[in-house]
Amino acid sequence: MLDSLQHTPKHKMRTYMTYSKLSLDLSKYQLENSSEIIIGKDVLAESANILAPWMDSDTHLHIVSDTTVSKLYLNRLKAVLYRNFSNISQTILPCGEHTKSPETLQMLWSDFAQNELTRNSCVISFGGGVVSDTAGFAASTYLRGIRYVTMPTTLLSMVDASVGGKTAINLASGKNQAGTFWQPSFVIADTSLLQTLSAQDIEEGFAEIIKCAVMADKTLFSQLLDHAPLGSNLAIHEKNLDWLTNIVITCVNIKKTLVEQDPFDMHGVRIRLNLGHTFGHAIEAASNYTLPHGHSVAIGLCMMGRISQKKGWCSKETADAIENCVRAYNLPTESPYQSEELLAYLKRDKKRTDHALNIIVPKSIGTSSVMSVSFETLSDLIKLA
Repeated sequence: MLDSLQHTPKHKMRTYMTYSKLSLDLSKYQLENSSEIIIGKDVLAESANILAPWMDSDTHLHIVSDTTVSKLYLNRLKAVLYRNFSNISQTILPCGEHTKSPETLQMLWSDFAQNELTRNSCVISFGGGVVSDTAGFAASTYLRGIRYVTMPTTLLSMVDASVGGKTAINLASGKNQAGTFWQPSFVIADTSLLQTLSAQDIEEGFAEIIKCAVMADKTLFSQLLDHAPLGSNLAIHEKNLDWLTNIVITCVNIKKTLVEQDPFDMHGVRIRLNLGHTFGHAIEAASNYTLPHGHSVAIGLCMMGRISQKKGWCSKETADAIENCVRAYNLPTESPYQSEELLAYLKRDKKRTDHALNIIVPKSIGTSSVMSVSFETLSDLIKLA
């Protein structure tokens, strides 16, 4: 395990009704916008009751969702919220990574203005990582920052994008190159919504879960291997929903522990969450975002495992275990791009310094480290992948 995870978290998990509640506490950094994280089955039905003690009934709620989620669940969410709140508006975004653009950000600002949102209003993102990244960025910058709640609907966003306060859009030069740190006041994750995900969406979520396990939790990795038959028929239903809910809680606990120690990604702690993402983001950008984020991260994770093995930073058993687990969940392991193509994107990675790039290296299952490498060294390393 990471050294930082060997200590008992300051805020232990607590029971909220029939759900699990965690607190991401940033008070020691004198930040007011810490997060309450609620995870459980059917928690959407309680969302109005969760929010009601926190804001007045006439608070303007503006929901940002996408075309897929809005058709499935938006009317249900609005019916719940109308029990306690009277002023609700909405913006529906197109699905897909290309939505994370300056044009979408401008559109959201315009919608906020047309709907007369104020600093007392609250933006609710209701969708996957694209929605939370973009809506969170818009909320953090409109009127210099308004309140924000995220309700993730995909496995990927529940275990990663919705927690930790990173918001972003993509630029032509690369992924997530413009963004802010803006903690949502609440993260409300209803795992029952995962039952309508496509097989590809489930695979993407498992890529991030495998990353968490390789990075920081050997026990979680063993659980994933024990449940590997799920990979032959990726579907989420009542029989495996309790197990998956516990997996989400485990991953969120890992992430919140790191974020509490390093909320602005400045001290070499939170950056460990980028295991697999350095190469993954380059692959995603090289594909012009036609290759899904989770698949790109899975490839990046395997590439880093192979590099680590060949450099003697991890054993062959560790590299093989990573690749076998990735395959078990129907995820790709090989990059479709040449090293020269990826290197151009790596040189624009947001984690770079003037002459080097920080990479996250798997040492064994459950243990990882941060390493700074020059771009000359990086060019040699990527050829080993």
